[in-house]
Amino acid sequence: MPAMSYIAITLNHMRAVKAWADAEDADTRLDLRNWELEVRCRNRYFHFSPRFLARREGRIFHTQELVEAATGFIGWLPYGLLRYDLSDDKLVFKAFAAAAGLQVPAQWEAETPQGDYILKRSVGSFGYEITGPYRAGRAPARSPPEHQVGTQQQGCLFAEQFIAGDALKAWFWGRQPFFAHRQARPQVAGDGLSTLRTLVARRLGLPEADLSRAPEFAHLQDALAYQDLALADVLAAGRRAWLDFRYGRTYESEELVSRSDNQLEDLPAGARADLDRIGAVLGAELQKRFSVPVLFAVDGVVDAEGTVWWLEVNSNPMLPPDGYASIFATLFGGRG
Repeated sequence: MPAMSYIAITLNHMRAVKAWADAEDADTRLDLRNWELEVRCRNRYFHFSPRFLARREGRIFHTQELVEAATGFIGWLPYGLLRYDLSDDKLVFKAFAAAAGLQVPAQWEAETPQGDYILKRSVGSFGYEITGPYRAGRAPARSPPEHQVGTQQQGCLFAEQFIAGDALKAWFWGRQPFFAHRQARPQVAGDGLSTLRTLVARRLGLPEADLSRAPEFAHLQDALAYQDLALADVLAAGRRAWLDFRYGRTYESEELVSRSDNQLEDLPAGARADLDRIGAVLGAELQKRFSVPVLFAVDGVVDAEGTVWWLEVNSNPMLPPDGYASIFATLFGGRG
């Protein structure tokens, strides 16, 4: 998952905070008992709450507590967890975005999709409550699982138009985009000799006998079936098959890096304009609700023409270290 290789490294957050504090002559203090950060500058001070990335029973989640399941640190923010309907329910977001003139995939009743589609639940996170993609006219192989967090409502099941392209996640502070990841679908290349089972197991670093127990196995099967392929097939030499379309599923070993992997400036002009538009629309709406800038991230797909199709907004995303300068500038003034 590219988001983990840079963002979820504690020292990268500390480096970013230190760089700003050095430049602005600010005082910072970290309480290791609760991981709260205090920042003092220009006769102002603020406390920042921590966020952690955790994994339990193969599923990723975010937490404000340093629990045993925590695997990475994902940022300090000057407020606690936020909740709003645009983030809680994907259908509410889609209706809001469409009304604002933003590009969103078509949606249909789960039983009557009108084109190539995926099945989704309107409540969910991290791409777990999704199955597919499926060809138009084909029955789905399975329904998405229900959302597993607490007693939150499960939401409704719907079909969403499948947009082929690169996964995109963009982060915003207030109305301004400051960080983006664009991720191509992971692929395997055929050699004319090896079965897809062999190629996929090799990509995942697993023995072939263990492949069916991999957490993403059902999603891999969905992706191959969409391409009219099966694990027993021998992939022709030079032919490529993609394995997943969801953000974060690269099926590669994570490389811990200190250098930012921000791809915002590498986006095509059309996609960057789409980011600016959704930032202006969502940032203005959220500032009505909270009166101050807040962090949010939006998931989308960049198609072959460079157009972004928007899927959902995240109210409590991980914070890329690149965002601290903007946050501190809002709170303390000075450079951002």
